[in-house]
Amino acid sequence: MYWINYPLSQIAGLGYLSGTLLYGSLSYIGFLLAFDLLNSTFAKSTKKYIPHVALLILFLPNVHFWTAGVGKEAMLWLGLMLVLLGVQQFPNKIIFIGIGLLLTLMVRPIQGLVLTISALMVLPFHKTLIPYRKKIIPIAIFLIFSIFAYRFILGSLVYGFNLKWIGDILEWQNQYLASFGGASSINMNDYNWVEKFSTILFRPFIWEVKDFWTFAAGVENIFILAFSILGFWSLYQLKFQFKIPLYLWTVLVYGILLSFLFSLTLNNLGIIMRMKSIYFPFFSIIALHLYYEVAKVKLEK
Repeated sequence: MYWINYPLSQIAGLGYLSGTLLYGSLSYIGFLLAFDLLNSTFAKSTKKYIPHVALLILFLPNVHFWTAGVGKEAMLWLGLMLVLLGVQQFPNKIIFIGIGLLLTLMVRPIQGLVLTISALMVLPFHKTLIPYRKKIIPIAIFLIFSIFAYRFILGSLVYGFNLKWIGDILEWQNQYLASFGGASSINMNDYNWVEKFSTILFRPFIWEVKDFWTFAAGVENIFILAFSILGFWSLYQLKFQFKIPLYLWTVLVYGILLSFLFSLTLNNLGIIMRMKSIYFPFFSIIALHLYYEVAKVKLEK
């Protein structure tokens, strides 16, 4: 973040308030792009409340709390929205994908690489690329493999060419975060995979609240749980035909990969809430879109 903060604070002399307004403006642009995405997705809904519910999801507090001020999340949110808009309007807005990926890579490289992998996994299935799919899919697989190889070689040059250093880094990360003794620290090492993923997805639970912000997070997680149930019910009604736009596939893959990564590396609820804030609203939007597809099927009958 020094590449943007240093010239603004040390050369231009901007203070924290100016920085907050600047970062808040960047995240606001991201929200405008998100509103545009949702409007184009749900505008034709016969049930008038569905577009309103989709927009209301973007008013859940967690994403606003973390993107409103000076911090990486404002830029990560904008970068993600640029990529999603680029995927949705591909190939006309392909430049947005490049800008969004570059911004994300510059702010938090690991998330930029995960977002790049997500885009590479999804874009070959765009309708405009169907005639070239046999060539594009192998290229996408090669590029994804190259990203993993790059990260492995980069780490191996420091820690040695073996797999042991990966586990050592994960262990160091958990111990490093635990050393702060934060009030919201949790012992993820003792959790099984069900507990890990339920922690990433739904905690803090409402009975774990300690102050206003944990209360807001707990209430938001109740809504997320409700949307999750709606999504699984809708998927059952659709006979498990997962009908969502490609941009939602992109953020779904991105969110799943990051959630898996966070389950291995994070052991603090506050940090988990922060790290998942930029992609998590779209999990509820995906569930709503599945319900939207159910409504369309019933209308056609």
